[in-house]
Amino acid sequence: MGGAARLSGRKESLSEQLWRYRSIAALVSVPLALITLVLVAMPRAPPGSAAPAEGGLRYAVVIDAGSTGSRVHAFSFAASRSGLELQNDAFEQLKPGLSSFADEPTKGADSLRPLLDAALAAIPTAAHRTTPVEVRATAGLRLLPGDKAEQLLSGA
Repeated sequence: MGGAARLSGRKESLSEQLWRYRSIAALVSVPLALITLVLVAMPRAPPGSAAPAEGGLRYAVVIDAGSTGSRVHAFSFAASRSGLELQNDAFEQLKPGLSSFADEPTKGADSLRPLLDAALAAIPTAAHRTTPVEVRATAGLRLLPGDKAEQLLSGA
């Protein structure tokens, strides 16, 4: 419909443009959905509470939600004269990746729960509120047909 509108000189309506770009919008939504999941699952720090946790260590969590598998790194750092020095990297991975849940989108978000639990276990409870969490989703979802990616993102 959109191509016909362009050829005839008629300007596409907003609904026609949204329909034409639905797959792109779905793919952009994946990282946002994963970040929302993490923000809901992990406690957040109150403003101004970025002090180091027990033992002077600082922590950070990175989740890589990939197409073939998902991984979590729970890092601990100590302050040194040259900046922060890596002390430990607690690593956990699981398979399959998010694209495997194209026909079961609700299970896609649930599949990341073991990684969040591993991160919580690796970081002292007192540091949970001050630990930043970063979620990254690789481009593997682009391999899915547009409607499968959309269903996975919407949880339907």
